Amino acid sequence: MKKSIALLCIHGIMGSPRQFDPLKAALSDVCEVIAPWLPGHGGDARDFARSSMQEWEGAVRQAAQAVFAQYDRVYFLGHSMGALLLTEYCLNMHRAKGLILVAMPLRFRYMPHALQNCLKVTFTSAPCLAREMCGVRPRPLTACIGWIPRYLELFRKAKDVKKRMAQLSTPAFCFFFERDELCSPRSIHSLPAGVKWQLLSGSWHSEWSEETYRRIAGAVRWGIERGYFHDL
Repeated sequence: MKKSIALLCIHGIMGSPRQFDPLKAALSDVCEVIAPWLPGHGGDARDFARSSMQEWEGAVRQAAQAVFAQYDRVYFLGHSMGALLLTEYCLNMHRAKGLILVAMPLRFRYMPHALQNCLKVTFTSAPCLAREMCGVRPRPLTACIGWIPRYLELFRKAKDVKKRMAQLSTPAFCFFFERDELCSPRSIHSLPAGVKWQLLSGSWHSEWSEETYRRIAGAVRWGIERGYFHDL
């Protein structure tokens, strides 16, 4: 017998499903929050270098199929690359009831905070949110050169999804961050008419404030309880 409602969450490139832990607590009364690891994540630099966009796409398809087999209603939430992968899945399959997209990089930028986080994660041992949310250990450093093809694949994926966004029929709501160091807020201009969005302050690309979590959880809850997404 199928269960009721699930929210499938997919993290971004070099990200971690730990990012969705606060949503599990906030939404436990309305849905089951499911957040798998993508291939090449959860390990070291060599694991990530050996993975590929094709593997990540396959993992999303498998995760979605498993969730659809177990739950009556399924919603998607994707962060960064996860948002791209889930949008592509919806463009091809049209099965999800709703789609929450967080910092989906339809346009990129690189700001100083991104470099600061890279240095923290790579060369210091001090606790920091950037390390907690990073799903790849940057060791050995020599293996990091193998990350370049993975990021080139990400840029191509963003370009492909951007071209197809106008075909999206799944109800969607997008969040972007004013000071996002990687995903430009100008990505808003690449959204098709009818896709609701909100620009938030107080969060970086992968370092979300309590207010950001509250807004995201609120959008999910609204969509589940009322059947559509509202500009909260």
